[in-house]
Amino acid sequence: MDGREEIVTQYVDGVPCRLLREEDFSWLKAYGKALKIGDGRPSGVLWFFMEGQYGRLIVKYAGAWTAAGGARPHEAVMRLKDAAEYYAAGHPALLPLLAHGAAGAGYAAVFPWTETPPLSECLPQARRLPLDTLLRMLDGIFELHAWLSDNGMVSAGVSDANVLMDMKNGRAVVWDIDQYRRKPAKNDRGRMYGDSRFLSPEEYEKDQPLTESTTVYHLGALAFMLLGNGEDRERESWIGPGGLYPAAERACREKRGERPPSVRAFLDGWREAVGRLYQ
Repeated sequence: MDGREEIVTQYVDGVPCRLLREEDFSWLKAYGKALKIGDGRPSGVLWFFMEGQYGRLIVKYAGAWTAAGGARPHEAVMRLKDAAEYYAAGHPALLPLLAHGAAGAGYAAVFPWTETPPLSECLPQARRLPLDTLLRMLDGIFELHAWLSDNGMVSAGVSDANVLMDMKNGRAVVWDIDQYRRKPAKNDRGRMYGDSRFLSPEEYEKDQPLTESTTVYHLGALAFMLLGNGEDRERESWIGPGGLYPAAERACREKRGERPPSVRAFLDGWREAVGRLYQ
């Protein structure tokens, strides 16, 4: 199948789901009724927001031909299986995994329901948080990615919709690593999926390796999103403490050789800069 296929709309409990062919979702009945469906992610993973005997849950499913394009079913299954191993490890900055395994013609992962908004929906409010809170949230996300990198994963498909902002409790949680790749990884398509404000130069050129420096770029872009204007890397647009700007700017350099060589190196440099703010 390819982009010339006609889109069909299949209804699950009266909720529309755009696909390239109809699928058997009868297995979903074990989780109750679908309240809404996320069918637009280029990861090829469908998100079912369910309510039933187990309460409200998010059920991610890979294995369907989704209308959003992106990953083919077998690719989506492989990446969701990979991601599930990391979700299952219980890192505090990842949405906790409740269950995962074969489902229908593919693979499913089940998560608790959350009302916490993603950064894409609350950026202006997030920027108004106290500096200490923002720095704590950033540190948690940076440490998560150092842990992911230490355990063989590089980030890809990054956008501000990947991060949930629990502003009441001053905590950020990543709920979507479904496009991340196991090392070694490379750009297999040219312009990769993701928010252009986060994409590194190597994510525009097919066959370029995706390495820890790619993840470093994403983390620097997140710092600019919360402590800058998110659109450029100019010092004049930086609204955070001046002492943190060099660490973020270096992380987002066009030439990967000029970035910190590893996520741990970036995290160490960032924490040193933050520490100097309080001396």
